[in-house]
Amino acid sequence: MLSWIVFKKAAVLLSDCAFLGALMAALAFMTAGCGASSARQAAWLGALAALFSAVSLSFRTAGLALLPAFFATNLRYWLRSRNDVPRFYR
Repeated sequence: MLSWIVFKKAAVLLSDCAFLGALMAALAFMTAGCGASSARQAAWLGALAALFSAVSLSFRTAGLALLPAFFATNLRYWLRSRNDVPRFYR
């Protein structure tokens, strides 16, 4: 019985490390995508952010929290490229 509890809790900790690593990478790529200087660079950073968001979602369902951030960063770049960024969104 004791060994089952130890193995169960050890597996949770291993997936937490991978989840947090993928989560931080996705957030870093999203942040870098906000300041991208060209559309091509923003597309590559957005693709990497989507990839790491999917990886974090595969580890934990809490990765769904990245979806609003991902859409907000893409919306922000799209609005900035059209020069229609509202003052409160800068």
